[in-house]
Amino acid sequence: MYENGSMGKNANTPFWLLVQEIDGDSWKISSNFQLKCKEIALQLGIDLVVEGDVLFMSLVPLVNNMEDAVVADMVEQIQLVHEKLVAK
Repeated sequence: MYENGSMGKNANTPFWLLVQEIDGDSWKISSNFQLKCKEIALQLGIDLVVEGDVLFMSLVPLVNNMEDAVVADMVEQIQLVHEKLVAK
């Protein structure tokens, strides 16, 4: 919810980031990848939802901030998840 150009107080619904790994030409979720995602979710204190062959991680938006700050923070959250996924 946006109020006067800033994120409103009622923005407690997360955005959901779909997470999968690629194997050649297809997308998949191996048990190792799923375990790694669970560990990352625990480290970051975010929710992880598994629906069939798809994983979703919750990204929580800032509240009471201007849209550009909310978007910048969401980008940082995505980058952090990505960095942890590609780390060995």
